[in-house]
Amino acid sequence: MPALRHASRLWTATLAASLLVASSAEAQTPLVDGAWTTFSFGGVGAGASGQPFTYTASSRFFVTVLDGFSSGDQFQLLDGATPIGTSTAPTDGSYCSSPAECLASSAFSRGTFLLDPGTYSFNVNVTASPFGSGGAYIGINVSDALASTATSTVPEPATAALTAAGLLAMAGVSTRRRRAR
Repeated sequence: MPALRHASRLWTATLAASLLVASSAEAQTPLVDGAWTTFSFGGVGAGASGQPFTYTASSRFFVTVLDGFSSGDQFQLLDGATPIGTSTAPTDGSYCSSPAECLASSAFSRGTFLLDPGTYSFNVNVTASPFGSGGAYIGINVSDALASTATSTVPEPATAALTAAGLLAMAGVSTRRRRAR
């Protein structure tokens, strides 16, 4: 019986420790294709609330970090600790209430990055913030990335016609040279 009691205590201690570790682990916010996730932040050097933002992609995709609400903030996007890029320089003095409104205004800092398939753990660091805190957006867009990849890999009909005409002209010149000999 003492062995059973010891095993029971050991199991209880192990369970309590695992629950403690799980509850102290950093929360992750999964990102969804086509949707914006709002986050808040403190001043310069602070990270975004809810990070890391996680995403697993089976195809190329765009990730965008967009200043929101009051313009003037700038961000660095990282995958874990690896820098991906920095948003554009901010402009002060504008207000927006939605991602669409912020995107329509050049006053709001934004960074859009095309990434390859894989699993990502995005962190957002604040590099400029005139107000000492604020809110912003992060979003994923797969469909635009697929469209840009498709259009860049399929030649336009005019390009194909010019290439064919050039090859025919080169063949004609080569044939004339052979006949002239």
